[in-house]
This record gives sequence, C-alpha cells and structure tokens, in this order.
Amino acid sequence: MTSSQFIGQKLNASTDVTDIAGTRIYFGVIPEEQETLPAINYLYISAPNLWGQTERERFQISCRAENPETAKELAFQVRRTFNNFQGTVGTFDVQNCWYEEQQMIIEDNEAYHIPVDIFVLYYRTT
Repeated sequence: MTSSQFIGQKLNASTDVTDIAGTRIYFGVIPEEQETLPAINYLYISAPNLWGQTERERFQISCRAENPETAKELAFQVRRTFNNFQGTVGTFDVQNCWYEEQQMIIEDNEAYHIPVDIFVLYYRTT
C-alpha cells in the first residue's frame, strides 16, 4: 500500500467524513463531471523525508462545500480522523499522523475550500 492509498482508505473508513462527503473523495483533482458538493480531493505535497527507518510525507486534503459551515465541519472531521493516528491500515504501518492548522477559507467558483495539511510518518518497507 502507498501513502496516498492510506490517505484514501482512512478518509473513506471515517463515517464522520463520509456522513458529510459521501463517496466524493478523490486523489488528485475532482473530475469535471463531478459537481456535487461537499467533496474532498487530496494531493501529495512533498517527497518522503527519510528519518532512519521511517519516512515522512505531506498531503493537502481540500475540503470543499457550498457553504463555509459545511466546509469547516468537513475540515474538522478530517483533522480528527488523522490527528495522532498510529497503527496499521492494510500493509501500511503508520508511526504517527498530525496536521498543520490552517485558518483559511477560500471562496472558489461558488464553493468554499479549506485546505488541511496532513503529515504521515511511517515505517519504510524495503
């Protein structure tokens, strides 16, 4: 399992997230034909930093909704899903996850977007 697959599995397994976004969780850009909000798309931001037997990667999870309140609630649930998570998901052994607080709401094409940066520290497999 890759780190991006871990992010997707963790988001899709969180009923707090899927109660808001449903199945509209995408790696990369949201498909053009997908206009229903709320939705999440997430991007790989930084290459692995090696720390001994561990690697650290950064992802931006973009929480999008038609109103700022829903975008805020979705971002809150994303932060809760990853904050201090440790454990194994599939074959992916996570040492720790944390987020970087972002206090911005971006109005974007009649929608609201709140970016949440997630850091994943995991054991490197050879």
